[in-house]
Amino acid sequence: MLRLNIFVSAVVFLSIYSAFAQVKVDTRKKIRLEYASKAWNKSPSVVDSGNLVLRDVITKKIARIEVTESAENSGMFVGYYSLSWGERAATPEIYLAPQSLGTTNDQLAKIEELIQSGTLTRKPFFIRSEGKDLQAITVYDNKDQAIAAYDEYRRLRMDKVSPDRAALEAQAKANRDNELQALLEANANNEADRQRLETLETKRLADLKNQFSSLGPNERARRQKAAKDIAAEGLKLYQESKYPEASEKFSKAADLDPKNSTFYYQYGVCLYKIDKYNQSLVTLKLAQGGDINPVERNYYIGLNYLRLKDLDRSLTKMNEVKAANDKSLSPSSGFFSGIIYFQKENYDSAKAEFEYVLDQSSDPALDRQAEAYIEQIANVMAFKKEQQKKFILSASLGLIYDSNILSVSNSQVDGNPTDLEGYRWTYGGTVEYRSIYTTTREFSAVLAVSDMYSTDKNMAAYKEFQNTDPLVINVTLPYKLKGKALGKPYQGSVTPGTETIYMNADTQGEREAIVYSYFLQSGHTFVMSDDWFSTYSLEIRKDNSLLALTSADDNQTAMKYTLSTAQTFFQDAKKTRAWIGEVGYSINSAEGANSRYNRYDLGVTYMAPWVWNMSWSGKLGYYNANYSDHTTGRVDKDTSVTLGLRKP
Repeated sequence: MLRLNIFVSAVVFLSIYSAFAQVKVDTRKKIRLEYASKAWNKSPSVVDSGNLVLRDVITKKIARIEVTESAENSGMFVGYYSLSWGERAATPEIYLAPQSLGTTNDQLAKIEELIQSGTLTRKPFFIRSEGKDLQAITVYDNKDQAIAAYDEYRRLRMDKVSPDRAALEAQAKANRDNELQALLEANANNEADRQRLETLETKRLADLKNQFSSLGPNERARRQKAAKDIAAEGLKLYQESKYPEASEKFSKAADLDPKNSTFYYQYGVCLYKIDKYNQSLVTLKLAQGGDINPVERNYYIGLNYLRLKDLDRSLTKMNEVKAANDKSLSPSSGFFSGIIYFQKENYDSAKAEFEYVLDQSSDPALDRQAEAYIEQIANVMAFKKEQQKKFILSASLGLIYDSNILSVSNSQVDGNPTDLEGYRWTYGGTVEYRSIYTTTREFSAVLAVSDMYSTDKNMAAYKEFQNTDPLVINVTLPYKLKGKALGKPYQGSVTPGTETIYMNADTQGEREAIVYSYFLQSGHTFVMSDDWFSTYSLEIRKDNSLLALTSADDNQTAMKYTLSTAQTFFQDAKKTRAWIGEVGYSINSAEGANSRYNRYDLGVTYMAPWVWNMSWSGKLGYYNANYSDHTTGRVDKDTSVTLGLRKP
């Protein structure tokens, strides 16, 4: 017999997307670095690669580590590295390495310069030991992801008590509060030091200028020429990135000619380059007049504040530079403003700053860094948005043409065929409350209701059909784990639930409950490759029949076991076209001999996009149910064609 199903569904989402202390790595053990990045996954058909930087906080030593995509289009990058720095332990910081820089000494020095300037920001990470010879470091885009991973790791360690999530969050908040308080105290101390330095430097400059004014014209001219020559030497050294030597030259030139503010300003810039930030701020503040570019001066003042982690003062100066619309400096100031907002976790403002950089900058390297931050922000914001979702609502509507209407499809009351053709409207919906959503696990409570309304071939109501229309109510508690298993990206789920079926089995009055079931489902999905997803499922259920019995052989109360698999083969990089093969086998161990059966199901589906952002699907299905203990012998077979249309 042939059944043709035409199914249309619409899904509506009203939902909810719901520092650690310094740690050390043992340099004698191999390190495995892991980082999930959609931004680095440039090509769906190529195994991409990227680079991470591991830097020791104490020694400032740097390792640039290449990480390679685990599979085409997986977005998970993994690399192994052995440190050979001499020390037995290192205190690691992790950064994303600019892809244009290699591992030569000059390029590593450039990476250190980017770190010192605040261009590269530290990434949160979770480190753990795996056996005696391996340490695993998983790198994240934000603190929430790292804390969630740490929380999950602690939860899964069954031999230890798992801390309460609220306690972890409270501890994290206390750490942040302590860090903030320490930063405020450091900023206050820095400001006091600068005021002291400014008082002393103001007096020293005044004495130098008075002394210079008291000199005769010839001596002043000689000193001015000597200062100019020395400053030229300083400029050459500066251009060669020899900043300590350059600072000495500019300092000497400024002392010889204290009325030339340009030499003093150049000295202030060099002080920034050699990490003397407070002294640089005082010098730049006192360097006034002459040929000094006030926009550039504010830019270096902002950089000094940034290096001192005085983010608010730095942001004020960067905004002044940005407002000046300087072709060179304004895009750079926008970039650093973006970094400041990123560190403050103000992602909307950070994104706006990096977009400003892309609009205004003519520097390809700066553009690439801005694009990388925008990708990171998109990932962070998507995760946070998804974390905030608590309720998910969905609704469906479908139409089935069936040449043999059964009482309830695919259940223990799959009963005697009516041998009548007709149409069955299907409709229903679900309400899901998602209480946990992290990068590694999910937990929800789901209420699902589905119903049918049957008519004859002329679309007229037909009572005999409608007596077999089931109203099905499910309550489930799905729990999902996401990560890796058997070396593959993996999602596993365990779902306990209950199901109640209502039907007008006695053909009198309203529908009554005819079956109450409770069940446990387990699903396991492996990403075998970029275009192959493999799913395996097991369901164990107890069906309790509430129907009045006329014979013990008709008792439909049963234990039912179903093992199934679905193999999905995507046909395009966007994963909108796919072939899906399904195989299932069920054993229904009913108390009544007439209700015991073994059944196998086969199905093949093709799905593809259509117009108006909709997708369509077509499925060819077949099942065979053998009632080997039936008193008269019974084998049910059915072939169906299902057409579906869906708009998300």
